[in-house]
Amino acid sequence: MLHGLLGFGMGLVAHHFTGFSAGGVVLLSIMAASSSDISGPPTMRAALPEANPSAYIGSSTGLGTPVAILSIPLFITLAELVIGF
Repeated sequence: MLHGLLGFGMGLVAHHFTGFSAGGVVLLSIMAASSSDISGPPTMRAALPEANPSAYIGSSTGLGTPVAILSIPLFITLAELVIGF
């Protein structure tokens, strides 16, 4: 969630300076919120090659994906309040 809010802030800055669309701001927020799903497993494999992959892949996907999906309405509402669709 913290990364998603940081992504929203960066997207908001891009919106004000370059005309980045409100949908783009929401998309950037969602991508930032789900970044652990993408980067977590390869990082763990490189850092701890002897670790069990089912543990870190399952926890990354099992915890990160629902948080990212459930945060979509939050970021859409924030964009509507701050930018206005």
